[in-house]
Amino acid sequence: MHFSIANSGLWSSVEHSHDITRHLIERNERGPNAGEADWKSEMSVDLSQIKYDVQEDKKNKKTGERKKLSPEDQFMMASV
Repeated sequence: MHFSIANSGLWSSVEHSHDITRHLIERNERGPNAGEADWKSEMSVDLSQIKYDVQEDKKNKKTGERKKLSPEDQFMMASV
């Protein structure tokens, strides 16, 4: 049996799309024997390892100028 926990995202616009999948854990394991009723296998994932790439600046919607993001905002956005 193949077990996998993945983080997947799809970004799209009218003309372009981008799909990304990150496999957080993958494990191959032998399945249950015939007639084995209460077989189980557990997996765990450290959620603090899930991080996203964050831009250092953002565009102001009204003026179009670039504004630098604070380290606190970058940290919060990377952990979402």
